[in-house]
Order: sequence, then C-alpha cells, then structure tokens
Amino acid sequence: MRDKDVKGIRYLATRMPSWLLPDPARQGEMIIETLHDLSLRIDPSKDKGVELSLFQTGTYERGILDFIHHNYASKGSFIDIGANIGLMSLFVQRHFPQAEVHAFEAHPETAQLFRDNCTLNDLSAVHLHEVALGNGSGTVYIYDNWAVNRGGATLVPQGKDAVRHEVQLFRLDDLEVGHPEMVKIDVEGLELDVLKGAETTLRKFRPILIVEVSENRENAHHASSEILEFIQDLGNYQVFKLKGGKERRSTLVEIRSAKDLPQHDNILCLPR
Repeated sequence: MRDKDVKGIRYLATRMPSWLLPDPARQGEMIIETLHDLSLRIDPSKDKGVELSLFQTGTYERGILDFIHHNYASKGSFIDIGANIGLMSLFVQRHFPQAEVHAFEAHPETAQLFRDNCTLNDLSAVHLHEVALGNGSGTVYIYDNWAVNRGGATLVPQGKDAVRHEVQLFRLDDLEVGHPEMVKIDVEGLELDVLKGAETTLRKFRPILIVEVSENRENAHHASSEILEFIQDLGNYQVFKLKGGKERRSTLVEIRSAKDLPQHDNILCLPR
C-alpha cells in the first residue's frame, strides 16, 4: 500500500523519533537493524544524514528504495555512484540475489564502512570500486565535509584546512560494468560530470536513471536544468519525481520542463 497524505503525519514522523529515542549525539558507532532486512554499522553522533535517518526511522530515502524495488528487474547491472555506506547497493543485492551490483565510493573511510556492511550481511558479491567517477581521468582529491555529513564528501575543494584524500578519477564509459539496467547518481553537485562521462554507456543501454538534483547546495557546479536538458538530449526518456519526495513511497509526477524540477530531490528517468 502506498503512503497516504494525512494532515500532520509528516510532522509526527519527523518529531517522534527525537521524542522517543536516546540522544543520537551520545550513541557513537553501533549496528542497527533496518526495515529492509539489513544490518548496518552507523554512527548517528557523527553523520546527520543517512546514518541519523537510519537510527531514527530504520530507513533512508524510502521512496527511492520503493521505486528501485518496483522498477529494477535484475536483467542487467545496478550501478550505485556515490554509494556511501552501502544501503542502496545492499538493498538491491538482498532483494535481487542474482543482480550484478557495481558500487562506486571514493572516500576511503566510507568505502571501508561499506565493506564492513557487506560482511555484516554476508553480501560479498557486490563489486565495490574505490574510485571517483566524472568526465575525465587522473588523480583528484576528495574532501571531508562534515558540516553536511559523511556523504557530503566532495571533489569540490573545501578550503585549505579541509581533510582531503587522494583518489583516482575515471569515466564510467571507460569501465566494465556489465549491461546497466539502473544507474543511481548522488555525487554532491557533480552529477552532470558523471552523466557526461557515461554518455556512450547511457545511449547504448538506456538504463533507468536515478539522479540527485539540487539548487540548495553551495558546491553544486551545475544547475538542475542543465542535468534535465542533458538527459532529455539523450532522447527517449521520460523524467519524473516522486509526489511525496524521496523519503516517501508515493506516485510519480512527470517533469516536462525545468519549472517542474524539485529544489532538492532525486529525478527518476525511465526509457520509453
């Protein structure tokens, strides 16, 4: 059953965990059981994004996980670009055991946490690539951005005092990732670079795309309208957003022009 809009339900869903659960700032690292038959190692005292949500609700971006569950057919590979601690990759591997999953996480400490979570769930078939993706190749730096959260780590320079890690950059077009059926991209403002570096792959295989767009991030290099235009120029795609946003299971609403784009959310692109 789809979630329904009930007056006040979103406020309660947001506030009740803080009323009923221990203070996350005092928890430290822990292992939690999610709503998706997965155990995950998290630290809600440090990460105020994915890990805090998992601590408080047992899930994260439930609308996107629901979309994946109903639209991925396991006939091709699932590509998770900006995989963070592994929730979406492990969700796919758990629910589609025969799936070929390629996850990309460039930050070395986050990648290690991803590996820990694979081991925790005995899901060793996931292919984790500890590299960055974009529209070029070479050596780059990924910068910690704890002012946002663990997943806020970015290739965009964060100032001379920011902690940085040297990583390798590739284009998806230059890598072997099977026959992509679904591609999720969440790379903190550099989504268009990843798309451009994957253009040949996208035109050849026409995978379903899940792409974060945002007009709210200071480190966004491209306007959301540029991402939409690029995907529309690929041809043969319909672009949607979730009516209730990425956190809620809800119906799809078609995006026909830039004015329909969300301020900060995922767009869902389906080949016709």
